[in-house]
Amino acid sequence: MNGDLENSAEEHACFLPSIKPTEKRDEIQPLLTRNDLILLDSREPNWKRARWSLFVFFWIVWLGLLAAAILIIIFTPRCPPRPNLEFWQSKVGYWVDPFAFKDSGKDKIGDIRGLIDSLSYIKDTIGAGYVVLGSIVYGHYTNSRGELGLTENFTDVDPAVGSMDDLRTMIRVFHKNGLEVVVTLDFNSVSIDHPWTKEVLFLNAATPNRMFSRDGRDAVHVVNRSAYYSVTSANKIDLNLQSNEVIQRLLEVVKFWLAEGVDGILLSDAAFFVEEKDEESSIELTKSGNTNKWFEKYPSAQLFRNGSVNFIRSIRKTIDEVSRLTTRNRLLAVDAGDYGYGLAEGPDESVKFLGLQENPAAHLVISKQFVKNRGWKTVPVKESWMVGCVKSYGKMYGNDKPNLGLVTSSPSDQRHNNVLALAAIFLLPGSPILYYGSELATAFKSSQSVPRNLFPMGRTSFPNLSETDNTLTCHLPMPWSRYGLEFSTGINDATFSDYLQSFTVGETVESALSVGRGPTPLKLVQKLVALRKAPSILWGDFEWFNPPFFTETNGVEIFVRRANKFSPFIVALLPASVNDGFVQDLSSVCASVTPRVVYPPKTHMSEGIQVKSKSVYLSSDSSPSVYVFECN
Repeated sequence: MNGDLENSAEEHACFLPSIKPTEKRDEIQPLLTRNDLILLDSREPNWKRARWSLFVFFWIVWLGLLAAAILIIIFTPRCPPRPNLEFWQSKVGYWVDPFAFKDSGKDKIGDIRGLIDSLSYIKDTIGAGYVVLGSIVYGHYTNSRGELGLTENFTDVDPAVGSMDDLRTMIRVFHKNGLEVVVTLDFNSVSIDHPWTKEVLFLNAATPNRMFSRDGRDAVHVVNRSAYYSVTSANKIDLNLQSNEVIQRLLEVVKFWLAEGVDGILLSDAAFFVEEKDEESSIELTKSGNTNKWFEKYPSAQLFRNGSVNFIRSIRKTIDEVSRLTTRNRLLAVDAGDYGYGLAEGPDESVKFLGLQENPAAHLVISKQFVKNRGWKTVPVKESWMVGCVKSYGKMYGNDKPNLGLVTSSPSDQRHNNVLALAAIFLLPGSPILYYGSELATAFKSSQSVPRNLFPMGRTSFPNLSETDNTLTCHLPMPWSRYGLEFSTGINDATFSDYLQSFTVGETVESALSVGRGPTPLKLVQKLVALRKAPSILWGDFEWFNPPFFTETNGVEIFVRRANKFSPFIVALLPASVNDGFVQDLSSVCASVTPRVVYPPKTHMSEGIQVKSKSVYLSSDSSPSVYVFECN
């Protein structure tokens, strides 16, 4: 019995001492001290091993995650490079004649406030990102000569279109909504009523060799018994753009407009800027029988001279200087103007205005590639020169394509209804610019008869020499609707509908956007503006679709836009003359495609639905057709 008690006492001694009951048993025990932990480790070795195991496990996991992150960073493909694009490269432009766009009052003449009221249409309906204003300088409309386009003051706004305060408001509102504003200036000439015509050193003396003006008369205007050079209208005199004093005055004009907050300058009539008096013309580019002496021989001494490029360079330097000081890049665009001759087989002479990489001139030049008749106002020796297409575009411009302003009409080129040309300016390298109303792809009937009950109120624009050689329809009121109330609330009769009928305008904005109307060129434009944000179309390379065993179909043009590490796009443009459809294998570019644009819609091909076959059936159905496929 005693032995059992002894064994029991020994067994009891092997355990930790039991907690003795005390009066403070229910109180909170203090935290373990360092000595307590050491004592615990010595009495419970398993606890010590567990702590060390957790400690080692934590650092192994942490280092493993760090190594994994490093490997992911090293081996994960980098994001494709994206170039830094200026606003005129990344956005679609909308070119507008403010006098003809929308009237905020009731005088039936468009104005700046009307343009502000139309902001939603430009930004939201069209999707444009900047606006190019046609000439609004003092004298453009308000002058005693009955002609549009004159300049009597470079630094003021024509009162018919508004005031400088109106323009400042417009710039502020457009900037607030993310749209840049570009203004047009014609530095080639001034009105014969301009104060500068009294300063003889500002003018060009008449040339000793006989030269002709754009309308075929002698290029001479007499002021105070002195003869001066005048190449365009009889109401204008050319400025001497090789005079340092004239250049300095014009640079001050540029600084004035940039100080007003505009985002760029478009120089119009640039082809005429400087002439070389000692050179004689000998090239015949037009068919015989033209009564206008301007077209007898190509006036090479009067167009696209190196002096014009040098003048544009001086403007560029000023614009770049202002851009650096304000940390906001401004645009210098150039439009050759209405010189009557269009594009031929050789390079577009307007490209000269870009200058050289080491000595640049313009940022952007307006191309006539897709305008009516490629800019020809008379019949050239080869009528094929009048046909605009992607093929001639590809051959003509080389590496200059991204610096082109692509348009289908302009202040000197009449609107037309070529849907394929309209689509091309959005799908090719270059900066698409819509001249107001061209989004409707409706042609205005050529006429020399000027409306007298609404803008331009009987005033003519130069030239107005024949039904084909005139710019009248380039400056007529925007066809908002059939009755014209959207143009001006001052219209309370059939004036606007009669105007549309007389110029056979078959489309209006109201009609093109109507519910139930179906596909229209305006709706096509909306799709193409949205699609142009795709990297391959925005900045990608241009290449012809030319797979093995490919056979060209007459008039059909297929090309590819491809940006590095982004989905390529295949574009097919089919003229209405392609009556029979054909099967096209696209697998040489990509394994499968998704149609993004099909215009007009086709029964068995839906936009946004992947095509499982490597081949597609393309047809025009007797109407111009546009296909855009994205590689999957």
